[in-house]
Amino acid sequence: MRIKLITILLITLLINISCTSLKINSAKRNIVYPGVPSGNTLMKYELIINSQTQFSINRISLKDETIDVYSVQDINTQVFMDIKKNLFEPGEYKLSFSSKFISKNQEDNKITIEFKIRGKTKIISVLPKEMPPVRRR
Repeated sequence: MRIKLITILLITLLINISCTSLKINSAKRNIVYPGVPSGNTLMKYELIINSQTQFSINRISLKDETIDVYSVQDINTQVFMDIKKNLFEPGEYKLSFSSKFISKNQEDNKITIEFKIRGKTKIISVLPKEMPPVRRR
């Protein structure tokens, strides 16, 4: 009886660990106004990702737009990671990207990220918190 109970507890623990192995701690967005009249206004996004296992990023999308240009920075060492390798060790990372798509509708700003963890695909969607705009000079 005890062996069955221990087995059930271990299976439950493994399921909980695999579900919480990667999470997004925070997500924020802000409008970046250009410093010159001919510049482009952009929406800048920053996400803090905390992972307990190795992971890779398959796709980042914002509404119907696929984001191809992004940067990943290790928060502990402040080093930008090589996204060509696309394999990140356990730790805390800052994912940053910009988009020309600007919308006040909160649902239009939903970020969907497709991760690959241990050979399995995990899709996380998050609504970023709006921060004050930035004006470049």
